[in-house]
Amino acid sequence: MTTRSRRLRRVSIVVLLALAIRPAGGAQAPGEAREPLPAAAPASVGFSEERLMRLDARMKRFVDEGEHAGIVMLLARKGRVVEWRAWGQRDVARQLPMEKDTIFRIYSMSKIITSVAVMALHEEGRINLDDPVTKYLPALKGVKVFKGGTAAVPAVVPARTPITIKHLLTHTSGFIYGFGNGPLDKIYNSSDVFEATSMAEFVARAVKLPLAHEPGERFSYGINSDILGAVVEKVSGKKFEDFVDERICRPLGMRDTGFDVPPEKMGRLAIVYEHPKPASATTNGGTPGAAPTGRFVESKPIASS
Repeated sequence: MTTRSRRLRRVSIVVLLALAIRPAGGAQAPGEAREPLPAAAPASVGFSEERLMRLDARMKRFVDEGEHAGIVMLLARKGRVVEWRAWGQRDVARQLPMEKDTIFRIYSMSKIITSVAVMALHEEGRINLDDPVTKYLPALKGVKVFKGGTAAVPAVVPARTPITIKHLLTHTSGFIYGFGNGPLDKIYNSSDVFEATSMAEFVARAVKLPLAHEPGERFSYGINSDILGAVVEKVSGKKFEDFVDERICRPLGMRDTGFDVPPEKMGRLAIVYEHPKPASATTNGGTPGAAPTGRFVESKPIASS
């Protein structure tokens, strides 16, 4: 892991999740995951066995046809597991099978965990959803809204509406990621915000990025949860990863969830793959309308999404 990727993992709230939440006990080899909840016959909790068979067949076909290298599926209802299966491989080069306790990068699903952390503090009366974020992070004072121009010479104006905690939770603050090709996307993509080595530094760099619109005006997917992580640190007085571990992961028995994978669990980590992209790139790696090739190349894990 490079120094840059380690920094991005820390700042961008990349959380790694095992699909199996295992009870306490001795070490166990991959593939020997214990049932996280009691099992139940599908019909006893309202599932159609015939339709589950169709679902199983579709998951297997995804792998057989080369759409995905591997899949893990767990279905539960009313506190009981009715289906928990794995198909394909977690490491194609080494021919390692996907297991029920394989660990995956969950990327933006980490936003749910961040939101739970914020709401825990709200429940305790330590954060108000309508509070301006500057109450906790004064460095965010003076944000500006993008009104046109170019990436080199953007036209910006001071935001009329203060960004609130609710805006950040609902992705209506105006902060984006820069997934497009417009001038504002270029500003975000050329910024050094993800080179920050601390939450405080991340916020200090984020305030220099123009908002896509006035706070509360509309939904724009962006770096909101990253900023909320800084709010959690400020209010709790703890590092964000420590707060998440103490208040969420440990109480819920999420023993395989964290910012890094310890050496003893690295063998369970699934490789991130993508289909090779030719000149006329498509999402499945082939020509427009073509089926997946079944070939996979290792993809560089992104830090935040």
